[in-house]
Amino acid sequence: MRPSTSTTNIMQILTTFLKKLLFRVILSSTANGYISTMRTQLAIVALGSNLEDRVAYLQEARCRLKKLFPFDFASSPLYITDPIGPAGQEPYLNQVVHFACSEEAQNLLYILKGIEFIMGRPLISERWNSRIIDLDLIALGDQVVESGSFHLPHLEVGNRPFVLQPLCDLLPQWSHPTEKWKAADRLKAMNPEMPGHILRRYEEAS
Repeated sequence: MRPSTSTTNIMQILTTFLKKLLFRVILSSTANGYISTMRTQLAIVALGSNLEDRVAYLQEARCRLKKLFPFDFASSPLYITDPIGPAGQEPYLNQVVHFACSEEAQNLLYILKGIEFIMGRPLISERWNSRIIDLDLIALGDQVVESGSFHLPHLEVGNRPFVLQPLCDLLPQWSHPTEKWKAADRLKAMNPEMPGHILRRYEEAS
């Protein structure tokens, strides 16, 4: 039995309300220090999108992050990249941002997932499927975290050219805290045709 139109409308209204409420909670939490218990560290976040207006989604994500974390905020150029996962997907637009952050790592992860939800990404989605926005926490200072499925630095950072290339634009000397390789050296050693490889910079696309 399909839900009625009125039920669907009510669910849409509730979802919109929850998204707005969630963002207000995130804003008030960071603004008033309720979840800020750490010294300031540099957070590195990878952004990606391969649905609809990819540029607009990345811009919205950057704006939301910068509103929450305005200090030492910088963003890399955009790159068109080869999608990883099921066949038939559109190419991704990827970039990396960094910013000063005094949140616990787990709290920052929740904030990123909250922004994804606010922007319309389902809370549960299949791995490697197309998405309007993807926000991956790559690193937070020199922290090393191994907690269930949550790892810092991100487990795949050294295997993702679509992360390493924009990361090198911002922080070429970034070094993995346990494996000790530098981002620029790791990128240089990669196979240029491996999954997720860079197709070209977005500005160079015709």
